[in-house]
Amino acid sequence: MSGELRRRMGGTTSPSPSPPSSSSTRGAMADGMDYDESNLSASALLSASPVHSSSVWKLHVPAFYALLPSHVRWMLSCRCCPSGWGPRWKRRRLIALGGYLYRFEDYDEDDGRGGGGDPPKGAPVPVTTVDARVVVLDRENDDDDDDDDDDDVWGSGDLAKILPGGCRAIFEVSSSGKTHRFAVETMEEATIWVTSLRQMRQDAITRGMGHSAGVPYPPRWESFDMSARRLVDKKTRIKRRLEAMDKREIEMQIVGGGGMSTGYYS
Repeated sequence: MSGELRRRMGGTTSPSPSPPSSSSTRGAMADGMDYDESNLSASALLSASPVHSSSVWKLHVPAFYALLPSHVRWMLSCRCCPSGWGPRWKRRRLIALGGYLYRFEDYDEDDGRGGGGDPPKGAPVPVTTVDARVVVLDRENDDDDDDDDDDDVWGSGDLAKILPGGCRAIFEVSSSGKTHRFAVETMEEATIWVTSLRQMRQDAITRGMGHSAGVPYPPRWESFDMSARRLVDKKTRIKRRLEAMDKREIEMQIVGGGGMSTGYYS
């Protein structure tokens, strides 16, 4: 009797759900479903012994600035127009670790506001795509023959004129068609950044080719690299969605405008 009861209970009891497999969990993580940008906080990266880190000034230039005539840009540099129209320097904290360069809002470690827990500004920059160099500032010549970028309106003389207070050197980081300029206090600091980024790039390329099997790579760096890769993929997907939405909106406006004009002239 007791055996029959147990068999009946066993037959009517619904099976407990099985835990998700590791492969499905990895798939969700790879798709960015459970990704949290706070995993890449400045305090977490600094605790992992980065290659280099320091506070810098980053040059922010409005998108329309390159399209302006030279005399208008001169007026902006002379502060004859609202400051928001022209280039501005913003304080940032740069951290180079593993295979990426990270940018953060700068913060004072002693102010108690906990700024070190904030996520990165923008997407981390893969060092394999980085071209870094020190900008030789020429305060007497506005021409820069070494810079061949078509969309670059900056000569070394221009940059020398707008250096933030206390800074005497600038270095550039170019990646995927974008150039980021950073001002630092000394030429030595700029040289350290350029040397560090170039070495990181070479190391990352060597690892990618499988030629560094005997060189240890910190597990925490590998974990941060994976998080950075997911963040880059996430921001890329968002950018593509926005571009697709803008394209559809423009197409709808063109179609709508064509229909209206046809009706008007018929």
